[in-house]
Amino acid sequence: MRDYMILSTDFTLKGSHEEQVLLHLAGGEKYELTRDQYDLLCLFDGSFTLSQIHSQYDRASQIVIEKFLARLNKLGAITSSSKRGQRKAQRKLVSSPRLKNVQLEATSVCNLSCAHCYQASMYPVYKNITRADCDELIAQLSTMQVEGVSISGGEPLLDSKTIHLAHEVERNDMRVTSLFTNGLLLDKDIAAEISSWRSQPTIFISLDTLVPENFRFRSIQRKAAKIALGRVFDGITMITSKGLPIVINTAVNQCNLSKLFDMHEYIKNLGIASWRLGFPKRTGNFRDSYHDLEVPWDNLLSASFALLRHHLECGNPFHIQIEYLYRDELFADMAMLPDSSYVCDYEGRRNSCCIKPNGDVVSCAYCSKMPLGNILIQRMESIWYSGSMQSIKNMRICDVTECCDCTLRGYCAAGCRANASFLGGDFKTSKDPYACQAVRYFVDQVLPYLRQQGIAK
Repeated sequence: MRDYMILSTDFTLKGSHEEQVLLHLAGGEKYELTRDQYDLLCLFDGSFTLSQIHSQYDRASQIVIEKFLARLNKLGAITSSSKRGQRKAQRKLVSSPRLKNVQLEATSVCNLSCAHCYQASMYPVYKNITRADCDELIAQLSTMQVEGVSISGGEPLLDSKTIHLAHEVERNDMRVTSLFTNGLLLDKDIAAEISSWRSQPTIFISLDTLVPENFRFRSIQRKAAKIALGRVFDGITMITSKGLPIVINTAVNQCNLSKLFDMHEYIKNLGIASWRLGFPKRTGNFRDSYHDLEVPWDNLLSASFALLRHHLECGNPFHIQIEYLYRDELFADMAMLPDSSYVCDYEGRRNSCCIKPNGDVVSCAYCSKMPLGNILIQRMESIWYSGSMQSIKNMRICDVTECCDCTLRGYCAAGCRANASFLGGDFKTSKDPYACQAVRYFVDQVLPYLRQQGIAK
C-alpha cells in the first residue's frame, strides 16, 4: 500500500513572495519557512509518496529534507494517507504586504444600546451582508492567504450566520482568532459550540461593572441589569470551564471609575487570562453622551496608574492592558520608536483591516466614516492593495506633521489616527490630544515606577 504525504489538518501554509509560514490552525503558532521549505511542503497535498518527493531532490538535499521533516513530525505537522489527493489547499503566494487578519463585523443587530458604541445606528439591519456574501468573502480571503478572522458585531451571537461563518472560516484553512460579545447570550450550548471549533478562539467579553446600578452605561436600568449581569457572569463561568481564553473588555467611565479595584479582584479570582481597559472615543453614541460619562483625563490617568500599581503588587496575576499607558509586551525590549516606524504597526494592525456590517472595508474598526471600498461591489484583493488602503498602512511617525516637534513621539507613535480625527483634527497629520496627555504622564509617572520595579529598562 502506498502512503501519500499530506500536511496535518491542524496545519496550513500561508505566505507572500517575501515571507512564508507554517501556521498551526489550532493554537495560532507560526513557524517561519524558507522559500525552499515552503515549496517542499506544497508537495504535501496527498499527491505524492515520500519516495516520490525525495526523487525530486539530490542526495545532499534529501539529507537536509529528512532533518526538516523530523522536526515537523515532532510538531505533528505532517502525516500520510493511503488515499491519493486527500488535501488540496491554497498555495499560491501573494504580493506584499499580505493581509493576515480581518475583523468581520458580521451584523449590526444588537441587544444593547451602549453609550460608547462607536458605530451607533450607522448600519441598518436590512443592509447587512448576507450568509452568501460571507461565503464569497471567505473564499476570497483564503485565496489572499489570510490567517485569521475575528468575528464581532453588533452582537454576533444574535445572528444565525455567525456559527456558519466560523465553520466556513475553518473549512477554508483559516483561524477564528476571536469572538467579541457582550456576554448576554452565552449559555451552555453556545459554550459547547465554540469549544468545538478547532481554532479555540479568544472570547472578548464586554463587562464594565459588577453592580447593577452602574449598568446604565450599557443602557439597561437597574432592575433588568441584575438579571443581565447574572447572565454575563454565568456565561464567563461556562466559557472558562471549557478552557477557552477570555479577555474582559472594560470601557472606563464615570459609572465604574471607583469600582476598578473590585473588578480586578473578580477577574483575578476567576482565573481570566486578560483584562483590557479602554477609554471611549467621542464618536458614535459617545459623541452625544460623553458630557455625562467621560472621565476627566487627569482623573483617568491617575486612577489607571493606581490600578496598575495594585495589579503589579498583587504579583501580575493576569495580563493587563491599559490603553495609552501599559502593555506587558512593550517592556521586554523597550526603546523609543524611530520616526521611520509605521503608525499602524501595533498588535499586527498594519496587516489587518475591518469589514463593516454593510460590507464597507475600513483600515480599522474605528474608521467607520472612512470606507475604502465595499465587498459587495469590489473584490477584497483590490481593496486591500489599493493606494488608499496602503497609504494608511504605510503611514510613518514622521508623516504626522503636528507631532514632528514633540520629543516623546517615539513612545506613542503619534497616537490613534482615528481619535485625532474624532477630536477635530486631520486623520493623517494631526496629533491625538489623548495620546499627548497620556504619554507625558507615562514618562513622568509610570515609566519611573516601572523602572523601579525592574519591568522597564
